[in-house]
Order: sequence, then structure tokens, then C-alpha cells
Amino acid sequence: VNTLTYRIKTLSHMDSPVKIILLLILAIKVRSELTILPNVHHPSNFSKKARDDTLIITTPQENNYAVMVLKVMSDGEPDFTEVCSGSLLSPQWALTAAHCLYEHEMSNEIHTAFLVYAGGNSIEELIGRVPMPEGAETASSHAALAHPLYTNGKIVAYDIALINVLPSFNLSSVIGTIQVVTEPWVKKDYVSCQITAFGLANSSKDTPELHYTRKTENLLVSQCKCRKEIKIITGTSDWLCALPKEEYGICWGDFGGGLVCDGKLVGVNSLLLGIENLAICRFGYQDPECGAKNTLSLFTVACHHARWIYSHVKTLNEAHFAKGCWNWESDESASVPSMMVSRVLQTIYFLLVYFVL
Repeated sequence: VNTLTYRIKTLSHMDSPVKIILLLILAIKVRSELTILPNVHHPSNFSKKARDDTLIITTPQENNYAVMVLKVMSDGEPDFTEVCSGSLLSPQWALTAAHCLYEHEMSNEIHTAFLVYAGGNSIEELIGRVPMPEGAETASSHAALAHPLYTNGKIVAYDIALINVLPSFNLSSVIGTIQVVTEPWVKKDYVSCQITAFGLANSSKDTPELHYTRKTENLLVSQCKCRKEIKIITGTSDWLCALPKEEYGICWGDFGGGLVCDGKLVGVNSLLLGIENLAICRFGYQDPECGAKNTLSLFTVACHHARWIYSHVKTLNEAHFAKGCWNWESDESASVPSMMVSRVLQTIYFLLVYFVL
């Protein structure tokens, strides 16, 4: 801030043509700094909210499509420090977030092996501290497919992925599947939905058994209110937005989990954004707080990627989906040049009005 103030004061003593040129250069630099993506995927970035009174610890019989996704290290052991969630679409295919597949946040290489855990309660069972429940199974990845248009570490568009497992899961009372919704989201107001996932949870006693447990969280979901602003931050407007319904919500380890409304999967959890003022679409760059009322959870719209998903899963086809799902096309790539010009012009205008005029 002090550096920026010094630059502006220096500009005020210059001739107008020189001032405008330097303002243009400064505007581009400031905009590039302001639009860096918040680092939302790493566990150290979350203040884990105390929510021991509001956790809904569920059993495998409830929402039995929910699975845990772990990377497998070179020695064949699961990496228990990097947990994601997912949803079974068939006995062979799990849906999750694309960023969960990569070696690290800025890597362009997909990890080589994953373990998918279905029918279980928590990570404690995989570690061996408690026995696996009856009917729980693990399966190794045969293939891990990020959406072909996803670019890790740059923008968050197309943050959706599939994991093909071997052997196939045996469907039972504790292992089931769920279907992607076949109609586009048309609801304008917030509606009550839920996500079952395996992320972090903190209690006042900090009991480790509450971490990475199967839990169902109620969320208020709507079309995102601040689409233009969210698009500037994330690179896309292809989102459903959710606020915590109670004093708890999405946290690290929940990413990749399926957002379910009326029994159908409508979204895949991708990231969190801190809100300064939702009424005027002002987003903060501070670390988001899990479950806080000023933390917005963003979900990739699953229906928009039905064509890609079911080109692999094969349980549904075009005849099952509305055209708004199957034939959906993003306008993000076509609008990138105009977006860049618009951002620069907006920033120049802001600097001129606020600092010069």
C-alpha cells in the first residue's frame, strides 16, 4: 500500500500525457496483482472452525455414494495428508474435482495412482486404528481423467474429474451410486441442499477422530449472485454458490464432494471464497474460514459437463439430458481478450477518478 501511495504521489507532479501512460502501466500491474487466485486449496490456509455441537456425523448407509479419494505414494501407501472427496456414478467411476488429481497446486502433472474408499466412516479405518465397517471396500485407480479443458494452478474453470477404479465396487447398503441431474439449474432463490464428504472438522477438544470423518452438511445453494466479479477471480462463471446453513460448512478434504439437491448430484465442490460484502460483490483475499457465514463455497456445475462425464461412464446418454446440459458450451475462451481489455479500462478509470481527478 505504501509503495502504491508513493507511486501515485509521484505521478501527481508529472505532465498529463506522461501521467496517463504511467497510469496505464501501473494499472496493468495492479490488476495483475489483484486478480491472482486466492490460494484456497492448501490446508494451512483454513482457520478450522470450532463446530463440535453442529457436526452431523453420518453412517455409510446414509448417502452411500460418497467416497474418500487419496493419493497413493511411490511405496504403495496412501498419502493421508492429502484427502479429497468424491461421488460414485457407477461401480467403476467416481466423480471428483480435477485439482485433486495433481501432484501439487501449481503442477501440470496428474498424480499416478489413487485409492478410493467407499462404505467407510473415516480415515482412521484406512490408517488401521479402527476396523473397517462391514461392506466397506477400497479400489485402486485404473485411470484418472481431469476435464481436458482444465488447467491446474491458473484458472479454476472445468474443475471436474473422473477416476476409473479396479476392481469395481460391489454395490450394497453401504456402497451406492448417484446420478448427475439432467436439467439445468433454474432456481433463483437459495434452496436447501447437502454435501456428504470427508473433510476437516475441529472441536473445542481438538479430538483427532473428528478429522476426515464422513459427515453431511446442509447448505443454502443458488446461482451465484456476483457472477462478473467471481469470473474475474476464478476465470469462469460456471458455478453454483453455497453458504453454510448452520455454523459449519465446507473445509479442506471436502473438495471434490458432490452437491446434492432433491436426490441428484448438481455440483462438485471446488473452492472457497471469503466475502467482505456480498450485497456489493466485494470479496476478500484473506484466508477463508471453514463454515463461517462470510465464506462462499463454489461448486462446478455438473450438468454442464454431462457430455464429457457420460462419454466415459456410459450409464446415461444424450437422450436423458436437457439440451441446456448436454449441449452446454462455455463462453470463457471467446471472451478472454475482451475481459482483459475491460479489466484494464476499469482499473484505469478507477485510478484516474480516485487518485488524479
